[in-house]
Amino acid sequence: MSLLSHLGAPSNRQIAELLSWNGLGWRTQRYPHTIITLNPFELHKSGPNGYEVEQMSWRSVAMSARWSDEDWRNFLQTPPTPTDLIASANAIFGGQLNGPVEGAVARSVRAELLPHLSAALTEPNGAVAAYLGYDNSNKRLARFPIVNVDSMPYAVLGGDLQSAMTLWAQDEFTESWWTNIVAFMWPNDNSWFLRVDPDATFAAIGCGEKTAIALLSNNEIECYEAAG
Repeated sequence: MSLLSHLGAPSNRQIAELLSWNGLGWRTQRYPHTIITLNPFELHKSGPNGYEVEQMSWRSVAMSARWSDEDWRNFLQTPPTPTDLIASANAIFGGQLNGPVEGAVARSVRAELLPHLSAALTEPNGAVAAYLGYDNSNKRLARFPIVNVDSMPYAVLGGDLQSAMTLWAQDEFTESWWTNIVAFMWPNDNSWFLRVDPDATFAAIGCGEKTAIALLSNNEIECYEAAG
């Protein structure tokens, strides 16, 4: 199954909502809270069962690199990038530490986000904007309206967002062509708004108080509230 199994032509309202996002960047200022969810690092190592991949949080990588609490707090004041962490930590991990997934939400994070985002919905329908690539190479989406946000092209689709989200949360990158191109997601009731920049290793979720508290209380994902 694919994105197109649950979504089709968007409404004029959905197109206008995405168009209005120009210039807002990764911050979701229209909502009371902006929660940043971080894709985990991957540590490649040998184990008793052969070659293993262990997921590591950004905070645990920072602690391994002997960052101070002040270093960590300062790091979170700007859009998070893993470059400095990798440079600090790879001497310790022998070059076996890989950076987080870019331009998408890691599957382990998607699985945890789904129940929180679903719980906030008052109706199942909404919209998805999928990144067309720097060369507009995702031809399967060419028949849908194209919106440029910050000079980058996205195809806008609307429909059964709840079903599309369920598939998105379960899908492996290797099994689908579309999982790693979902850049925006939002329901018709505007209870939340998810943004994934094509170059970022995190997602930004604009939401209300209840959803923010639920996300920040989930110990299975690494997230924090954006400053300002």
